Amino acid sequence: MDYTTWGATSGSGVRIFEIIQKINHKDTEFCATAEREMLKIIGGDCATAVGGLATIVENKIFFKCQLFSDDGTKSFFYELEGEKVEAKNIGKEVGTKLLEKAGNKFKGK
Repeated sequence: MDYTTWGATSGSGVRIFEIIQKINHKDTEFCATAEREMLKIIGGDCATAVGGLATIVENKIFFKCQLFSDDGTKSFFYELEGEKVEAKNIGKEVGTKLLEKAGNKFKGK
């Protein structure tokens, strides 16, 4: 079954991807991409003591992130900015830098 097509039985054949693209907010997608990539790099999930905020201003992405040690006594901050089309790479770099700063104070999952 082709899950990319919606409404095939009604004959409309509207592609789900086309619908999603019409309602997608591209800047929000860039921000979410950076944030998710950082979480992937640190091995984070919903229970990880980390906060990240990516924002877009005039085609630039600004990403600030704070990671807390496993015992919660220390925090590690890193921020980076760049072109919004580099969101994934920015997220990777932020995650990598946070892990370097935290050292053995954060083990992740």
